[in-house]
This record gives sequence, structure tokens and C-alpha cells, in this order.
Amino acid sequence: MLEDELQRVNEKVARVKGAIKEGTVEMDCLRSEKADLEKKVATHKIEADDGRAVDLCDWYVHCAAFLSELELETTHPGTHRL
Repeated sequence: MLEDELQRVNEKVARVKGAIKEGTVEMDCLRSEKADLEKKVATHKIEADDGRAVDLCDWYVHCAAFLSELELETTHPGTHRL
């Protein structure tokens, strides 16, 4: 019974890690796209927005990762130590 629970927890950990990796890859792509767009803005001398949206996107990614970790810890306390 404990082996089954351990297997389920390990599978959930793997899914959460995969989601974090996917989020990190997506965040890197978005940062690269942002850099390209900022270059275009500078080239055309157009005023860019004040950057709050970028900060909110970064905040969202960190918040989502934290909530995933918190959900895992709440559902199965102590599993991060496995």
C-alpha cells in the first residue's frame, strides 16, 4: 500500500517538475521575444510601455511554480524530501 502511494507521489513529482521545465522554456522564449521587440522599438524610436506587464509575467511564472510546490507539499507533506 505504501509502495503504491510512493509511486503515485513520485509520478506527481515528475509531472510537477515537467510543468516547471515547460514553464521555464516558455519563459525563456518569451524573454527572447521581448528582447527582439525591444530592439525593434529602439530602432523605430517608439516609446515603449513602462514595463509593468513584463514584471507581472515574471511574477506569474514564479507564483505558478510556488503554488505547484505548495500544492504538492499540502497534498503529500514531506514528499519533497523523498
